[in-house]
Amino acid sequence: MGTGKDAWYFANYDPHMKPEGIHHIIVERDEKYIFDFQEIVPEFIKKIDLSLAGIGFEFGGQWK
Repeated sequence: MGTGKDAWYFANYDPHMKPEGIHHIIVERDEKYIFDFQEIVPEFIKKIDLSLAGIGFEFGGQWK
């Protein structure tokens, strides 16, 4: 999933935060989190699709 890298930088910029303005952290790869995420996202998508269908909307329909 993702880049396959062992770690990556997460950066957040807010011009109102002085003096830094930007904050970053290193996020280490977490195989258990990735596995859990891959398990729950498809179920979440199914639930969202059912909810949208209940109000007469189909995801992607806005681009047709």
